[in-house]
Amino acid sequence: MTNDVADTNPEEAVPCFALSKNDSYVMSASGGKISLFNMMTFKTMATFMPPPPAATFLAFHPQDNNIIAIGMDDSTIQIYNVRVDEVKSKLIGHSKRITGLAFSHALNVLVSSGADSQLCVWNTDGWEKQKTKFLQIPVGITPTAQSETRVQFHQDQIRLLVVHETQLALYETTKLECFKQWVPRESFAPITHATFSCDSQLVYASFLDATICVFVAANLRPRCRINPSAYLPASVRYLDFACCY
Repeated sequence: MTNDVADTNPEEAVPCFALSKNDSYVMSASGGKISLFNMMTFKTMATFMPPPPAATFLAFHPQDNNIIAIGMDDSTIQIYNVRVDEVKSKLIGHSKRITGLAFSHALNVLVSSGADSQLCVWNTDGWEKQKTKFLQIPVGITPTAQSETRVQFHQDQIRLLVVHETQLALYETTKLECFKQWVPRESFAPITHATFSCDSQLVYASFLDATICVFVAANLRPRCRINPSAYLPASVRYLDFACCY
């Protein structure tokens, strides 16, 4: 399976992909057209939406594999129906490229995040914008120009994990209010990624210096820190745990 990369600059392209709920389809892009692949045959079913703008984040609707949300590098979100090959709605609310999308089937909302450090909540019935809020950037910290904001729903489909290089945060989605925040100490490298465990009981976070930290998901309390020396050298056969506080 290969993405369309004709007339794209690999250094500027933002690779992204999403797997459908039943694991039958994957859509993917690497700066060019979006490709839809059949995971049973590994064949390309369709390509669509050539740039510009280019796709930067993709998400399947949890209840309809024909509907996909496509975050763009021009800050818009396009709701696209694959079956009829048509953009059903264009969502405008961010000022920089889209870096995260997450659906909640329990709340019937789509949450988007962008390089503008902003969160937006959209109703999936009519795609109206319900709420918007900027991240609470810690005082004295200036995010880099390349900083991204990612979002992921907890298993309960109500609480939202927000990941930024300056922080981990938990939001209550209906009010879009932050009720827990963890900010790395000055000695920490910037956060590069974080995700819930499969049961949403833990949060795993990686840092720019290859450190990994594990948190209790309910309150973002640090449990342990795994230093790079524990897993990078091939000769090392033990885990080096240290406190994350």
